[in-house]
Amino acid sequence: NLFDGPHKRIHGIADTVAELKSQNRQPEALAVINQTRAGELSTMVRLFQETRDMIRGTLREIVMIVESNGRRFGLVVDSVSEVVDIADELIEPPPAQCKGQEARFVKGLGHVGDQVKILLNVNELIDSDEAKGIASAAD
Repeated sequence: NLFDGPHKRIHGIADTVAELKSQNRQPEALAVINQTRAGELSTMVRLFQETRDMIRGTLREIVMIVESNGRRFGLVVDSVSEVVDIADELIEPPPAQCKGQEARFVKGLGHVGDQVKILLNVNELIDSDEAKGIASAAD
């Protein structure tokens, strides 16, 4: 699969960045992140865009593969309009207005340029009682 190589390398790079950060070598860690953004991450984004374009041209149903607690799941989505990388410092907690049981599904708000993206808590979506009921009904 075309995604495996870049995906594994990005995880390896994340380990390198974490190690550099733990050694208080932030400038080097940022340099590695910037190199990755221009290299492996750019490759991954291109692959996702090509896949999205291919799917739009041939299929009506889109399945997004997510990993939660070491297990992979396919989520059927209506469409994928973009794939973006949001730096941790551009993510804020859910707003105070987000209350009740549904609040557990919102991980936070991500700022991308002048737009705000709602980040879903995929682990909660998959591990919720509702999702388990749907999965059991499908078996």
